[in-house]
Amino acid sequence: WAFSASNWTPPGHISIFTGKYPSQHGNNGQPYAPDELVTLTEILRQEGYFCVAMYNNPLAGKDINLTQGFDADIGVFRNSCVQPPWVRLRDKLKFKDSGSKATFPIALKTAEWVASKGGHLFLYLNIVEPHADYVIHEPWFTALTQDLVFDHIPNLDEVQALCASREE
Repeated sequence: WAFSASNWTPPGHISIFTGKYPSQHGNNGQPYAPDELVTLTEILRQEGYFCVAMYNNPLAGKDINLTQGFDADIGVFRNSCVQPPWVRLRDKLKFKDSGSKATFPIALKTAEWVASKGGHLFLYLNIVEPHADYVIHEPWFTALTQDLVFDHIPNLDEVQALCASREE
């Protein structure tokens, strides 16, 4: 079994990297790791590990000071703010990706490079896809949506235009 110290990414991840509960982080409940906390990464780096942080979730990287002690900090997303739903939908429909297509190949190349040098790698890989919408397949999609009234979906015109531009 695995349990998280928090139901929110920043304090949960800070706890993973420090071994401390959110109440012990010393940041008054803010989603930010104080510099004075010693992290697992800093310990592993002192022991000779090459430490790489790869993430496509802005709430799991440098924006919350989670990457202190890493040799490489690779945030794979367009900017450091949480994307609005329509941008995520566009990425999913048009690019068929929300970051992992870029993240996984970079992680693999990094692991191969470290192995070729005979070193040890600590790879922190955090992807946002587990938070993505679950895709319901037929026949269940039709059964679950048969009573859906599309006139009551906000921004339906924008979504339809986006889908139409994808088909061009």
